Amino acid sequence: MPKPSVKGTISANVDYLKEIFKISKLKAVISLPRDLFYTVGADTCIIVLHKNGSNTNNETLLINCLDDGFEVSNEARVDNFDKWSDIEKEILNAYRGKYNEFRAIKKKLNANDELLFEAYSSHRPVDIEKSTFQKYIREYVSAKILCGKSLEASNINTTKIIQEPFAFERFLISNLIYKVKKGREKSIDRKIENKYEDGGIPLVVAKKDNNGIGGLRQNPIEIYNDKICIICGGDGGGGKTYYLEYDFCATNFALICSFSKHLSDISKYAKFYISVLISERLFKTIGHGQTISDVPKETTIKLPVKNNKNELDFEYMENFIKQFEISKYM
Repeated sequence: MPKPSVKGTISANVDYLKEIFKISKLKAVISLPRDLFYTVGADTCIIVLHKNGSNTNNETLLINCLDDGFEVSNEARVDNFDKWSDIEKEILNAYRGKYNEFRAIKKKLNANDELLFEAYSSHRPVDIEKSTFQKYIREYVSAKILCGKSLEASNINTTKIIQEPFAFERFLISNLIYKVKKGREKSIDRKIENKYEDGGIPLVVAKKDNNGIGGLRQNPIEIYNDKICIICGGDGGGGKTYYLEYDFCATNFALICSFSKHLSDISKYAKFYISVLISERLFKTIGHGQTISDVPKETTIKLPVKNNKNELDFEYMENFIKQFEISKYM
């Protein structure tokens, strides 16, 4: 079935989902890859219904098959690295009750809920490679250059020994940031995307690189700064999350977010650290047919803490980013 048809968050679906739930038990929903029917852009899922019984007080198994190992090559989907056989076993084991948090979850659902794995969890890793942070820093600095911002090297110690944190613990993204609003600018014309005219304000679009910046906008409707942007739709950068310290504007494909009150005074380096973790958890969980209108409520990231009271270790976050030579130009 098309994924939009199993979203109880869409009012047009609620009545027929209620009728289905009255006469059957929703045993499982399997989220399928977005390019499964390439070249047709269809975002689909499999729903498994048991005719006997209703969905009252029952849990539904939500299975992640967003990545089946196949890649598009020469206008066809091919399993170049022979991943499917292992993934198939994991899917079947999940259906039989053996799974981890990245493959499946169980939820009590009703007709007003979104009946998809990616609405409640992420198939993306919680542990991020050091090289990934470096890539994000490079893109942040590159975006500043393209936007005509002066680069003045900060006097920071990039060779400082980083004191390892007490531990790393999981935190809900929704406890770290909150939605302010969606961007209000019209999408940029593809013909002028990545054009940077002097005097304009950086415009965040649905991009997976360049810190989300797609060009400059003259006389924008609204300007923001010191915010996090989550790309909340589109096929390219869906889920990518960017921290922007400087003035920017955004299209309605960007969810503008602020840090929660207890994080509002932390350094830009710590904010950047958190934004990278959020980005890597949400990227590719949002896209065609799977957009978001608020900060995901149940997705977590792993952050450093400095004691057994789970107090966040902002000093570690800051020093971790500062270890990269290029960070002096942030």
